[in-house]
Amino acid sequence: MSVDGFVAVFASPQPASKPQALPIVTFARDVALHLGDEEISMVHVAAAHTDGDSFVRFRKANALHMGDCYLKDSYPVIDYNNGGTYTGTIAAADTAIEMADAATRIIPGHGAVSNERELGEWRGMLAGILDRVKALVAEGKSLGVSSPLQHGA
Repeated sequence: MSVDGFVAVFASPQPASKPQALPIVTFARDVALHLGDEEISMVHVAAAHTDGDSFVRFRKANALHMGDCYLKDSYPVIDYNNGGTYTGTIAAADTAIEMADAATRIIPGHGAVSNERELGEWRGMLAGILDRVKALVAEGKSLGVSSPLQHGA
């Protein structure tokens, strides 16, 4: 956040944040804070959207903010230039599902408030895509393989 960057997936430069926008509290793994009677915990997850992803859990409110590790109504955006990984995004969804119950409100980075069931369906979609790509790679396919769409079909 303190240095200029570049988001390749959007071909967009990312300027450094102004000093007043930089975090005051930083952590390497997890941290819990208390605000009144609410416990707010930040849980670092392995590289998913980026290599610096964290969830914010509001225990009393039973809400979990996943940030851009979960995009409810779309495919994930993996910021590879900043350490993001596809398999890490699936693992992050697994972590969130373990933290949630049927009543947990799950807040995605984009899209309407969600729940454990919808997150599970999204995670299943991602895993299905990964399985299909692995099968194609095992068959010797690559990105260079011609597609019917490339021939106007």
